[in-house]
Amino acid sequence: MPALALKELSGAEEDLEYRALAADEGESDAFLGAATRAPRRRSPALHRALVLLAKGVGIIVFFLWTTLGVLYLVQPRRELAATADSPSTSLDKAPASSSSPDAVPTVRIHYRDEQDLSQREPLVAPQDCPINVIFTNDERSSDIVIFNANRNSGGDFNRQAVREQRPWQSAAIWSSEAAPQRNVLQGHYDKWKEGLRNETFDYDMTYRLDSTVPGVYAYNYFGFDNEPLPYEQKRGDIAIFTTNCAAKNQRSLIMKELIELMPGQVDSFGSCHNTANAEQKLKEWELWDEVGPNKNSWNIKVTAIGRYKFTVAMENSNDIDYVTEKYFQAMERGTVPIHLGTPTFRSSFMASDNSAIDLADFMPLSTLKYSRTDSSPAQELTSEEKAGVAALAERLKFLVSPEGREEYESMLDWKKDGKWRDTPFGQVVRLGRMPLREECRLAGTHLGLEWAKSGWVAPEGRNTTDPGLSIPPPPEEEGEPTPELM
Repeated sequence: MPALALKELSGAEEDLEYRALAADEGESDAFLGAATRAPRRRSPALHRALVLLAKGVGIIVFFLWTTLGVLYLVQPRRELAATADSPSTSLDKAPASSSSPDAVPTVRIHYRDEQDLSQREPLVAPQDCPINVIFTNDERSSDIVIFNANRNSGGDFNRQAVREQRPWQSAAIWSSEAAPQRNVLQGHYDKWKEGLRNETFDYDMTYRLDSTVPGVYAYNYFGFDNEPLPYEQKRGDIAIFTTNCAAKNQRSLIMKELIELMPGQVDSFGSCHNTANAEQKLKEWELWDEVGPNKNSWNIKVTAIGRYKFTVAMENSNDIDYVTEKYFQAMERGTVPIHLGTPTFRSSFMASDNSAIDLADFMPLSTLKYSRTDSSPAQELTSEEKAGVAALAERLKFLVSPEGREEYESMLDWKKDGKWRDTPFGQVVRLGRMPLREECRLAGTHLGLEWAKSGWVAPEGRNTTDPGLSIPPPPEEEGEPTPELM
């Protein structure tokens, strides 16, 4: 009987049929004996039912296993979150903590006037942080209160009063903006400078490299090993992207002078001294598609500056270590930055001796003095400053010319050998790539844990002295009384 001609038979007929087929296909007597003794074959319907049952059981087991795994991860968060807003019993009593030496430490953090931040999910040890960090809306029960200086939070902060009421509690100030742009942060650093650290915030989380928790603009997604575009593919000489026209230093006047001294060679795309449109320029160069599908302002900017030999990266304030993303964007994209801002730039932020142009090499000390919240830039440049900008313009004209090509290309050599990792610039990049969240590191610092420290070491030659202190004060006019020091 052909194998494909099987039909439904009775149990006995089916067994005989099976043996007959086996004999026809040349099976051995041993096989025939085993087949004769084997249980009767299941019907196809029964077989399908058993397969479906097995699959169903497998799905149920997988679901239960997954659920238990999720609960294992989520339950600690729920338990921590449940304690986040439990009120303390007294204003002068510290939050209770476990007395067990094996217990994972827990630090409670409150953001003043930032309800959304104070309601975030806790950081659970060990997957989120080596210790537990709870965010709470109950300020009085928190171990650390964070003040957002970007919103001028903390203007009414009285360190002595808080210390008397909650001696266990510490305060931190957070800011991504320059101190000369924020009164609260300016006041904090003034107290530090005057040696009055006991009268201000305990911790700082700012752009300064020596902060408790440094928050640098060298974001972890920057790829500084990216090769720059070949010289032949550079389409423009100098690009400027500036939107804050209320700088606390001479940035705006310097840019205006540079544009006038280099007509047709400087494209200013921002709100200040605008001479070009980035989208139109990229379309004119048939490079609009290089921006990618998400054509936001960041992607447009970095696509454009990569096609220029130089990019102006002047900050809106002269302050210690205030170097923003405009500089790091240029460094990543292989366009040489032109910097004005921190006096620590050359000692702390350069990838090589010639990886950027520092305006400190061209301008008088008066241009480099520290900015303050009450600083107001002059209405025009001094004769010394104009001479400095003129010298800068001549230097740039040479570097963008065919005669200056070799020297210009040497300014990008730092991107080829990876040695930048061992420079002060490399140290800054590592700060931007620290794996743990800043609140985790702050909590660890609060507990005195070694792993929470940034590890930043001041490079040789770093000097934070205000360059303006080197400028002799103007002579006093006769007959004018000397003001008393308050």
